[in-house]
Amino acid sequence: MKTVHGDLLALLHAGTFDVIVHGCNCMASMGGGLAAQVAAAYPEVEEADREYDLQRPGRLKAGTILPVGVEDGTVVNAYTQVMGGPAAEPGLIKSAFWKVRALYGHEEVRIGIPRIGCGIGGLEWDDVGPILEEELEGLDVTLVEYDG
Repeated sequence: MKTVHGDLLALLHAGTFDVIVHGCNCMASMGGGLAAQVAAAYPEVEEADREYDLQRPGRLKAGTILPVGVEDGTVVNAYTQVMGGPAAEPGLIKSAFWKVRALYGHEEVRIGIPRIGCGIGGLEWDDVGPILEEELEGLDVTLVEYDG
């Protein structure tokens, strides 16, 4: 996995990535952190999250993913925590990224990710990084460390 410094959404908009994956809670609330930025930039992602919540409410989304096509590529909501706040779970991150691999493992796509589960999610990168390295091995993935 490569690492760059920058703004994940700006890099998607610039065509650096085909797909970005970000962490979400399962409560159909994209009100904080990168999820809030995604919702502001791509309202269709937040709307798809609300519709998905009607099909798989709350905890039923835990560990799943929701890819949403947007003007600049694809945004994948990875449901890595049930509640908002410092509630990210390593097992849910593993499950969600297993699904990312299943979906994109046979395609040549450039994937951008943030430090999922860290920050608002409350986890440490030392715990999350190895999970992502394992689940995304062999894919064209770039970790984007936010320059804000």
